[in-house]
Amino acid sequence: MTQAAKGTASPPDYDPGWTQDLRSVSDWLRFSVSEMRRSGCVLGQGCLNWLDEARWLVFSSLSLPIDLNEPSLELAQLTEKERHMLAAALARRTVGREPTAYILQEAWLRGFRFKSDSRAIIPRSFLAEWLSPLNLPAIQDADAPVKVLDLCTGSGCLAILAALALPNAEVWATDISADALSLARENIQDYGLQSRVKLLQGDGLQALDTLKPKPAFNLIVCNPPYVNTKSYSQLPPEFKAEPGLAHHGGEDGMQFIEELLKGYGAVLTQGGSLLLEMGHELSAFNRLVDEDFRQLPVTWLETESGEQAVVSLAHPG
Repeated sequence: MTQAAKGTASPPDYDPGWTQDLRSVSDWLRFSVSEMRRSGCVLGQGCLNWLDEARWLVFSSLSLPIDLNEPSLELAQLTEKERHMLAAALARRTVGREPTAYILQEAWLRGFRFKSDSRAIIPRSFLAEWLSPLNLPAIQDADAPVKVLDLCTGSGCLAILAALALPNAEVWATDISADALSLARENIQDYGLQSRVKLLQGDGLQALDTLKPKPAFNLIVCNPPYVNTKSYSQLPPEFKAEPGLAHHGGEDGMQFIEELLKGYGAVLTQGGSLLLEMGHELSAFNRLVDEDFRQLPVTWLETESGEQAVVSLAHPG
């Protein structure tokens, strides 16, 4: 396989005999794992181990069920066209260092499929764990007619999960990026939620300025840009392929979050909650709270991974 220029999506030139030894699905699965590890691909945009990433790339490219059993993998022989297609996809992943979600134009979160491309960050969030009928802070009745706000919605995945978990909720989803909102609109349409999930463009809470009067929300969720400048400059190519607006949060990563903490109380109901993802910026967030927001009622929520990555804030008043 000829090395393609890094960052391009164009498939490489082929040696006519290059794929002849990779006949079965199992061959491609093993080879893909080895190639991704050898090339230094970085995980974390949907999968946390090489085998899951390889299965996703190979199986979805071939439109195969992800739970295809092992004997079938050895028996399933690929056509020449399929082998060339897989070689091109693998080259984009290993040479171009494109995220698998962008290659396949799909991502999965909590068992739900979303369209995914470079218009928005790939769906993934610790907040998704808290958007289920059995695990919704501050909402006692999942069937109640509540109002939900999703700030920095990106692909719209969290707004959609909230709408699915709360069948009588009205959901507003905001983003500063028109490109992200266009992708969110497509995902909302795919789930038939156009009447319940409303999109607004703007920077943080400013996106609500067009609403007269502004709603009072029972639940606000936000996966904000929180990567500090130094960390952002060191992101691997896969993460740099995502929109910088979705990652870079200023010098200490707290630029967006500081403004949110100043204003969220004005649009949150008494008894409501703001759920905020912090990722690996725990120390910066704690420093910000200690210095400027000590009065805020902050509670860290457990995640399935055991990480402190989600913070819940009650109404500040």
